[in-house]
Amino acid sequence: MAFVIEVTAGGGVPIGIYRGRFVRIEHFESDNGFGPGYKWVWKIIEGAHDGAEACRITSQKMGPEANTPRFLKMIYGRELKPGERPDVEQQYGTSGTLVVEDAPNGGGTRVGSFMRDADAPASVPASADAPVVF
Repeated sequence: MAFVIEVTAGGGVPIGIYRGRFVRIEHFESDNGFGPGYKWVWKIIEGAHDGAEACRITSQKMGPEANTPRFLKMIYGRELKPGERPDVEQQYGTSGTLVVEDAPNGGGTRVGSFMRDADAPASVPASADAPVVF
């Protein structure tokens, strides 16, 4: 007798470690009460899933427990300074290693972390007067 489980949710590339390129960030509106956020998108650039996209949704919160500051640090490869207003679009095309993990509550998979290539061009702090562009 087979033990069969029907999958009713999920999606995304399988859990694993991939080479990826950061391609865009979008504004994201949650329909489950979490409020506005950002959708960070990478394109897989090698292997069986070459060309597929992997993403992560974070809230717009910038507190110490929030994921948006953590992902900014991963994309820029450095700690951001208080008052800095990064133009994330300047980081489009940044390549590195993606860790894709299981998303909570049966939500498929999501990017858990990104480590930019060591030889990626260094990012420079943006002026506090510069606009935040997403």
